[in-house]
Amino acid sequence: MTNAADTMLELLSFPISDTRWIKIFDDQERNGGKPEIEHTKGRAVFYFLPKLGVQLNTDGTWVIVIDFFVGPQYTGELPFGLKRNFKIGDVRKLLGHPVSSEPPNSKGFGSERYHFGTYNVLISYPIADETLHLISIFRMS
Repeated sequence: MTNAADTMLELLSFPISDTRWIKIFDDQERNGGKPEIEHTKGRAVFYFLPKLGVQLNTDGTWVIVIDFFVGPQYTGELPFGLKRNFKIGDVRKLLGHPVSSEPPNSKGFGSERYHFGTYNVLISYPIADETLHLISIFRMS
């Protein structure tokens, strides 16, 4: 059975107006999680699904990035077999070595990049405890 995260990955690079995205929004609203929409000065529009802890980043038409905000309050499913309580070492055991790693930024977060088929996956984690914090996924051209 496909989990919600995998369904969203299948819809990455589809228009936000696709009936399958609309169904996800409708399901969220029925479960008390009305999507929050933020318009920017440019064309970008962000759709945050609070019940899932997911943000869809669009160019106004197409979903170009899916962000999974992972933390103690996160209850949604994650793609690629990742679990919310994973530390970066667990990620490496499951996914293998990253394509690249970034040193900690000024806020104390490190990041690693992985490639899976057409997916480019960026995983961010706080250096202090190395637990998953953010998983950003986009399609490579």
